[in-house]
Amino acid sequence: MVKANLQLSNPPPVRFPYFTIDMLRTRFEAFCGFILLLLSILTSALLPILGHIYFKTSDRKKLKTNADLISKKDFEREEQFQAIETQFPLNGKRQKILKLSEEKLINALQTRILSATEVLEAYISKEWASELDSLEQIKGPLHGIPVSIKEHCNVVGMDSTMGFAQFLFRPAQEDAAIVQAIKLLGGIPFCKTNVPQSLFTYACGNSIFGETLNPLNLKLSPGGSSGGCATLIAAGGSILGVGTDVGGSIRIPAHFCGIAGLKPTMPRMTQQGFRTSGAIMVPISGTNGFLARNTKMLCYAYKSLYESGILTDLDPNAVPIPWNENLFNPGRKLRFGFFTSHSMFPLLGDTEEVLMKAINKLQADGHEVVQFLMPDMEKIMEVIWDSAFADRGKVFKNLWKAESISDAAITVYWMTRLPLYWRRLIAYILEFKMGPIKLPIFYSPLTAKLLRSGTKTWTSEGLWRNIVDRKLMLDYIKGQFLANNIDLLITPAFPFPAIPYNMPGKILQAVVYTMPWNLMDFPAGVARFGRESGTNFHSYSHQDDFILRLAQKGAKQSIGMPIGLQIVGLPYQEELVLRGMTILESLR
Repeated sequence: MVKANLQLSNPPPVRFPYFTIDMLRTRFEAFCGFILLLLSILTSALLPILGHIYFKTSDRKKLKTNADLISKKDFEREEQFQAIETQFPLNGKRQKILKLSEEKLINALQTRILSATEVLEAYISKEWASELDSLEQIKGPLHGIPVSIKEHCNVVGMDSTMGFAQFLFRPAQEDAAIVQAIKLLGGIPFCKTNVPQSLFTYACGNSIFGETLNPLNLKLSPGGSSGGCATLIAAGGSILGVGTDVGGSIRIPAHFCGIAGLKPTMPRMTQQGFRTSGAIMVPISGTNGFLARNTKMLCYAYKSLYESGILTDLDPNAVPIPWNENLFNPGRKLRFGFFTSHSMFPLLGDTEEVLMKAINKLQADGHEVVQFLMPDMEKIMEVIWDSAFADRGKVFKNLWKAESISDAAITVYWMTRLPLYWRRLIAYILEFKMGPIKLPIFYSPLTAKLLRSGTKTWTSEGLWRNIVDRKLMLDYIKGQFLANNIDLLITPAFPFPAIPYNMPGKILQAVVYTMPWNLMDFPAGVARFGRESGTNFHSYSHQDDFILRLAQKGAKQSIGMPIGLQIVGLPYQEELVLRGMTILESLR
């Protein structure tokens, strides 16, 4: 069939009495720019007003009551700190104990060169240590080891608040199952560690206990939500801690603070005895796990726990899978898959360079490393955010009534407080673009995507469709593992190192490298491998997105901070993930 070859000439521009089409377009674009600027100003002004209107008179009375509770708690805590400083001064012997490596400390406790009381007094004393010292035999593999506990994990006689004043002075009547397990293994739960309000953020501050700072740089965040645990370990105040992880809450603090942490497969741990918001974010899996100074201590803790079989005795829902030494020591070199930067949230600074350096060292050590193709990351995050806000924030909204709002939770707070139609309107404004015309300063497609979260899952049909989408992604990733004979993945842990402590609550979207593994429920751990030099920030492509520009600004403060890498394995293969982390740490 012959196609006609037509050459069309450009018609002369249509002219009106006073304007050409080009002049009209220019003036229209200017008008649109003015309207967008006006809308941005109105939006900024209306948000505080709306928030004020939302607080009813009864809520304001509760707010006053909660403020009184916080003041009472502050006074009580100050008295406790003064008593501890007086009773247990940091003398020479205790300083020597604090400087012991994990291996030497465990050996000294197991052989009773040191007593549990001596060790715990070097950290902070409790009566449980003297009970251990009175036993004729060693209690277990964790005998005398001080273990910090994340704040929302129940410990008898202590509050579990999640950073909400309404839960103050309501002490737990029973230990969480993981706390009971630690005690049965001889460990000593000796303190609780801080969390961000609501837990659903990687910051670490609340109106009760204040802001937790990174011990490596007090201007920066330790990460969250297990940031208090990571801070204590990185500062030398603990060698082992219990954290939780629903989006990176163990792995991000490990990355920010330069320590090690592992999120296990959810059913392999116990979830019994933790205060939660009450929101069930189907199909996202959250679980508890350990953080430690290094992977060696992390391996020791998990091996002790899994070998004992205690968890299933305490919680029948914990799957009884014993420690698999053959999986931990496969007796061969491993095959790793890897991926680098995602366009949805590109890597900043030296992060990609550190990852590639690790890949080169793995190859030089005899391991195979091949590229791994992930499903569409935008679709993965869409499923995650739609799952997280499927109830349109109703559970969190009720929790935030009459509470002072922490900067750590500011994004989640507004996500739950703003009506859906307001979120849709703001999303439209934030991502509007017509040629060169877009919202000045606050242009952010990343934020627009977040604001639309939950619009597809507030019906049962939408939620079911989300679950199906997750299954399709899960099947694809497992298929990639099996088809390519991949043992583990090595990936970025986070887009950037630690940033100023007032920023994480505003950059929630950065969890793009950690949260997919909660959605899939794959075990994932983080170990330190490099440090930020500060030489590569200038080349960052922020796409004019406000969130990416804010991340770039914050990351410029992270020079000298640790950069961790993430190791991911198939479900129930925690031992192999720990092996990969051990290899990674040995090559650093």
